[in-house]
Amino acid sequence: MSRSRGHALPLYPGRDPAAAPARDSRLSSGPTRRAVVFTKMAVLYVTAPIREIPLLGLSWSAPLFYLAVLELWLSPGRRARGWSRPWGRLLAALWLGAVASMAVSVLFSKLPGFGLTRQVYFLILLIYWITVFLTIAYLVGTADLGSNLALVMGAGVSVLALLTVVESLVGAPRSVSHLTQNGLGIQLSTFGPFLFYPALTESGRRRFLGRVGLVLVLLAAALNASRGSWIALALALVLFFGGSWKAGFRLRGMGLVLILALAIPVGLVALPRGATEYMVYRSSSFERLETDKSTQARLALVRKGWRIFTDNVFFGIGPLGFRHYQVYDVELPRAVSYLSNRRFNRMSPHNAYMQALAEGGLAFCIPLFLLLALLTWRGWRASVALARHGQPWALAGFVAFVSMSAHLWVLAGLYSTSCWVVYGFLAGAIIRAGGRKAGRRRPRQMWGR
Repeated sequence: MSRSRGHALPLYPGRDPAAAPARDSRLSSGPTRRAVVFTKMAVLYVTAPIREIPLLGLSWSAPLFYLAVLELWLSPGRRARGWSRPWGRLLAALWLGAVASMAVSVLFSKLPGFGLTRQVYFLILLIYWITVFLTIAYLVGTADLGSNLALVMGAGVSVLALLTVVESLVGAPRSVSHLTQNGLGIQLSTFGPFLFYPALTESGRRRFLGRVGLVLVLLAAALNASRGSWIALALALVLFFGGSWKAGFRLRGMGLVLILALAIPVGLVALPRGATEYMVYRSSSFERLETDKSTQARLALVRKGWRIFTDNVFFGIGPLGFRHYQVYDVELPRAVSYLSNRRFNRMSPHNAYMQALAEGGLAFCIPLFLLLALLTWRGWRASVALARHGQPWALAGFVAFVSMSAHLWVLAGLYSTSCWVVYGFLAGAIIRAGGRKAGRRRPRQMWGR
């Protein structure tokens, strides 16, 4: 089966691609080279956030993304016109829901002592994440950069995994990356599946480097001992095989089986004894979840979030308010009964969806969950359709979306740039594949009227 390597190919599943209608003249003529370079650099940093801007302590991704946006919007003849109906309206409703939640929180003093400045800052961040979403969706959906961006994300997570393995072998964990166990775990869950694309569907150097990177990611996940990433990556592997079978796309040999067979014994031999013992301890915790402190604390935090939501159904308590809202009648499980009420209420929600419900209420969560449902349903159909036409990078993007979404059940990572990069990537795949009824209608282009 032939694969596209950077050539524009409007896809109409069930038809001959050569018979597809001409490109809509209202679309942009393509991004500038600088816009593509800035975007790739930003995505690479988001995937492997190793160092911040000196002195300022800020992420490099934000200025790089904004440079890409300026290039896209200020280049004569290249600027796309209009908004897509599904994405533009949902994202606008999402932001307005956050504004309404903040306004009600301030008006009724739901978070006394919690600064208004931080909530306004969240609204600015949300505009930035929406901008990231639209930028990535545009480049993937209309500029045919899905394959390139998937490879960039695979390269970035490979570098991060290599650093993790080296740091563990020399006895200095996270001395360079400075990521927490949860932070590293969600990075591996989110971007690790992008390596399935080169490792299992490409040939030559791409396949070799993809498989090396995938082995490093699996070793890093084992070393990090984040149970959420273990489950998410296992789900991703199964889903990628299922999607490939559904699409009738032949994976190259038994690559995945060999990778798993080699990664486990090599990892056990090379890893320090202390790391191996910790891995065994973490894996055995699946058999004693009722006494596991981490699991029981998360369940208690879910109950806290649900209590907040039921008391503030429509607008929540305001953005970023979960850790600053006191709930006194949540019964703590015996495993975490030592926690004081103050300490418990200061804990991270450890569940992105419950955090969204508690802080934003229905005003914020209805558009959010509609967005996630749209990405799930249409993303699956689009990724399978693209894989059928020799573009399996989209299937890797959908699998990464599912892996990340599964991990977010035990981690509060919705408010991060990496999350919105993946959302935008999958939205771009949907646009690329032709939208809701690919093969029967002409696709709706995101930036056309």
